[in-house]
Amino acid sequence: MSNIIETVKSFIGDTLVKKASEHLGESESSVAKALQGAIPSILAGLLSKSATSPSGSSGIFDLIKGAAGSGILNKLDGLLDADHLTNTESGTGATIWSWVKSIFGHRANNIVNAISGFADINNSSASSLLSLAVPAVLSSVNKEVEDKNITASGLGTWLSSKKTEILGAIPSGLNLSHALGIEDLNLLGSIAVDQPAAHVAAHVAHEADDEEKGSTAGKWLWPLLLLLALAALIYFLSKKGCGPDNNTGGDTAAEHGDGHDTTTGNNTHVDNTVTLTGKLDTLSGDYVYDEGDTITITLPNNAGDITVGKYSTEAALYNFLNNPGSVLDTVKGNWFDFTNVRFETGKSSILPSSIKQLENLVKIANGFPTAQFKVGGYTDNTGNPANNLALSKTRAGVVAAKVKELGGSANSFISHEGYGQEHPVASNDTPEGRAQNRRVSVNVKAK
Repeated sequence: MSNIIETVKSFIGDTLVKKASEHLGESESSVAKALQGAIPSILAGLLSKSATSPSGSSGIFDLIKGAAGSGILNKLDGLLDADHLTNTESGTGATIWSWVKSIFGHRANNIVNAISGFADINNSSASSLLSLAVPAVLSSVNKEVEDKNITASGLGTWLSSKKTEILGAIPSGLNLSHALGIEDLNLLGSIAVDQPAAHVAAHVAHEADDEEKGSTAGKWLWPLLLLLALAALIYFLSKKGCGPDNNTGGDTAAEHGDGHDTTTGNNTHVDNTVTLTGKLDTLSGDYVYDEGDTITITLPNNAGDITVGKYSTEAALYNFLNNPGSVLDTVKGNWFDFTNVRFETGKSSILPSSIKQLENLVKIANGFPTAQFKVGGYTDNTGNPANNLALSKTRAGVVAAKVKELGGSANSFISHEGYGQEHPVASNDTPEGRAQNRRVSVNVKAK
């Protein structure tokens, strides 16, 4: 099965990226990043249109065939000449922008703004690159239509078959749920159930003990837990104000050991005192975390540098390992939930966007060669508990195998386990909570 994302990229190529960089006055890396966000955004728009409108598939089919007949799709290189991409009022630029509006409707400018913020480029540049990517996408889809003899009625089915591929290509940090405004998109139902998210946050309160694990907490429990969390935070701050204390630190992380109670980490070097926040991306079903400003961490033992968010999993994990005052909790464990490790919906196949964080984990393990880790997998409470448990175990095993494949030592990554729907870090009563509960974590077993 052909990869539609790679097909689109082949229509653009490095030469066109370089030319766009020179034409727009943006760096090549920023142009490439903008296109990385634009391409799956456009495909997601087509997917949304085909799924939400009775005539969506036929409308997209007509759009593709009309675009192919215009001759524009064969002249991508020439689009950067003159004002083809910047002039949306007349000529070729107006034609392309009409395609953009046909896909996104009145939300076209939302997409431009999202790409601009994601790639840190001017809105005008983001608009031009979106206008460059749309013909490339339409060219690629038209090629598939012709090669496979796809009819207008079959186009929606074909797009649906590419759903996982399209959603998996949406880069972390590009929030399309707000830009597209498709919170009620029916096709996302299964993704919201199965797609795992990752979580690094302060969870001072958890279920009181393991006797609670088999039951579903009533709605009254969560306000109580919040009050307990607030009380614990006040106590923590008061202790911190009294002077050094080896049992507290600057970072808190979700930690739930083999007994799965919650404790706090002991980190001082990176500012992780702020609870990690984020938003549900209804397009992918992921809870997208705000990892904060980018920082570079130089690892010990010549393990190299990692560039990560200051509130990221990697930063919190480094803090814990690098801080002599952090103490291993052999009862509750020292768990750190991944922010960017995800899988194909309902499967154990790791999405390509997850690899970077796993590579960073390997570097951290190499920097602290005496440290040992256990991988844990979790789901929300939707569906059959036995199936959830099996899926979580498989995913934990896949992550453990992947980090070893990426260079992690078997002496560092010593075990893995799946816990299914047990030990949630958020309420399963909301899509946001369920997304946070679908996660993979790493437990520091030894320093």
